[in-house]
Amino acid sequence: MPKDTFFNLPEKKRKRILSVLLDAFASGAYQDVSIDQIVDQAGISKGSFYQYFEDKQDCYLYLIQLTVDEKIRFMADFNSSSEERDPFQLLQTIIQASLDFQFSNPRLGQIAYRAAFEDAPLPADTRDVIRTSSQSYFENMLKEGIEAGVIRDGIDPGVGAFILNAVFINLGEFILAQHQLDAGDLLTEGTSLFDQEEIHQTIQLVLDALENGYKKNQ
Repeated sequence: MPKDTFFNLPEKKRKRILSVLLDAFASGAYQDVSIDQIVDQAGISKGSFYQYFEDKQDCYLYLIQLTVDEKIRFMADFNSSSEERDPFQLLQTIIQASLDFQFSNPRLGQIAYRAAFEDAPLPADTRDVIRTSSQSYFENMLKEGIEAGVIRDGIDPGVGAFILNAVFINLGEFILAQHQLDAGDLLTEGTSLFDQEEIHQTIQLVLDALENGYKKNQ
């Protein structure tokens, strides 16, 4: 995470540096972003950069954490406005909410997308951040489903949340391979993974498998 010197900067300067970081990592692959590029566009010296961050990986993981935190806030707002209590239907609407997040926060959405599908050298770190932040969300959803009598009592919320995390983290990559799509082309064209009917069908098959495993027999 950034050093205290970064958080102690005047708000205007801190926001300018953050905006440069967002632009850089949203528009280019991790390996193509350089510290020289960042300091030049932010109007700071390289020495100042190292006063704020340990290295490029440090500021990149900071952006990943910002992305996760913002998406959790977005999903919390989505949950508070949603009347849907069936967890299986909720899983379907989560996908649409994720797309809405991407359109509402395009730079954060691009960074998350690149982190998931491009050759960033930090997959373990990135996925650890994502898993830790979303684990509690899915656990709470499963607990509510058990209390509502729609999920089997034998489902362990922690284990169930781990499985949902694994599915959602890898779903996009699976769809890319299944439908022979290229993530780089989609990023360039601004096309969502979920715009095509055959992709909707693949998602439904995955959700059906989850429902068959979790749903309480009536």
